[in-house]
Amino acid sequence: MTANAASDDGFNILGKVTNIPDGTMLYLQLVGPPNKKIDSTAIHDGAFVFKGAAVKAPVWSLITIKGQFVAVCDFYLENGNITISGDRYGAVARGSETNEQYLIYNTDVNRMFNDVYGLNLAVSSAREKIAADSAKAALQACQQELLSKEIAFVKKYPSSPISLRIVDYICRNAKSDDIIRYISYLSPEMQKTDTMTKLKEQSTRQRITEDGAIAPAFTLLSKEKKSVSLADYKGKYVLLDFWASWCAPCRASFPGVASIYAKYKTKNFTVLGISLDRKEGAWLKALNEEKCSWTQVVDLKGDVAYKYAVVTIPLMVLVGPDGKIIGKFDKSQIADKLETLFDNK
Repeated sequence: MTANAASDDGFNILGKVTNIPDGTMLYLQLVGPPNKKIDSTAIHDGAFVFKGAAVKAPVWSLITIKGQFVAVCDFYLENGNITISGDRYGAVARGSETNEQYLIYNTDVNRMFNDVYGLNLAVSSAREKIAADSAKAALQACQQELLSKEIAFVKKYPSSPISLRIVDYICRNAKSDDIIRYISYLSPEMQKTDTMTKLKEQSTRQRITEDGAIAPAFTLLSKEKKSVSLADYKGKYVLLDFWASWCAPCRASFPGVASIYAKYKTKNFTVLGISLDRKEGAWLKALNEEKCSWTQVVDLKGDVAYKYAVVTIPLMVLVGPDGKIIGKFDKSQIADKLETLFDNK
């Protein structure tokens, strides 16, 4: 064991987990910030121990096995006694205040992400419009129920680091007013954290890129080293597709974007891909692999992504012929929006 000996007010983790071979090395890893391994130990007869000096605040952490994608346990490292028990793929931490809250969160809230995932698959695999519409309605209802449960948890535990994590997540693509409202549910000390300070700043940027706002101007270089400006497309519907070569969901969305481009390019519509890659070589390699037929530019410094308050990708921003933002969409929403604009006229 590499950690320092635990002080009286440090942490003491006692584990008993089945289905892990004797001698397997386990790692205590902070999800953070910072994200790093801080200790290791071998398991014997299903048992293991981690001890360490006091931590300043609970930190989202994992017990992992090298080379294994799924963690043994997802929990919060904090001072006091923590017990970890269960199966290799379902171990649960208990004993400390935050981990008791985390058990409630995982039981009442987190399980619904599986439902959302399943309904997303149902939407993408539906072959008939009736089935697709039914799946979309069910997905929307499930997402709303999930959001309600998340907010209820935050209101009940406003000083919990879990609530801080929830608010950070649900604010990523929220409207500016919603961001401020969600932050207000946290305790005063949580509202002063660096995470919430950044979210408040994001809210300001979101406000100037929401529906009806004039789309921020920009000029970027294409792969042919030509300057491409948003102003070049004045009078057209322009779908700004923010992506990156390293983003698997972005790459997976390319066939859908290709289909959209082919369907609407004769209807005063175009697509402008904006890569958030920091290395031009990675961007050009991805373009060569994807062989997309619409214009692509690269935002190497991230200036355009910052202007548009892009937090997660893929993200699509639809700009109207008048230069105003119609809305921000994910890949499952944009097809419906374009159908409303063009097919239902």
